[in-house]
Amino acid sequence: MAYYFIKSAYEEYEAEVMVNKNAKYHNYTVKLRYDGDIELTVRNDFRNAFSHSISNGTKRFTSDAFKEIFDEVRFIDKSEIGFCTVCPSTCNSRQISHAGSEIVDFMAVYVARSIAYEALKNDLIRYEEKSEEEAEKIINRNMHIEIQGKPLIKPIDRILPKIFFETTDH
Repeated sequence: MAYYFIKSAYEEYEAEVMVNKNAKYHNYTVKLRYDGDIELTVRNDFRNAFSHSISNGTKRFTSDAFKEIFDEVRFIDKSEIGFCTVCPSTCNSRQISHAGSEIVDFMAVYVARSIAYEALKNDLIRYEEKSEEEAEKIINRNMHIEIQGKPLIKPIDRILPKIFFETTDH
């Protein structure tokens, strides 16, 4: 995600410089919400990874770059989704604060993987020293669902036409 937001901010800056030579570069900032199930043990792994990234950076990004891009990361339980976060103990009013739908989460994973396909491939080639063929194999394993004895399921082939469609003038 950091790579995507840095790249997007830089492309926007390049376009602005063409119009205004005094344009300033600004990173995008992101607020992440992790909606793990109640008492999900992976939640601690995500929290620890985030803390490590803030303190030490990652393979590709310094801790300062990480902190500038990821403004906030919150770990929320399913019980918090869709309820007022200001006064949950007193009002219990419904408020759309998160999609909260496993189907939306499922679709978002495949769309994100599709959008980041080339960046992920390039990272595997550049940083993991994989061949292009190896990199594509690794990424494609995460793009498909395999059930023994059944045809390969490619969720993205069904999802993309539903969310990215062309409009025609009639």
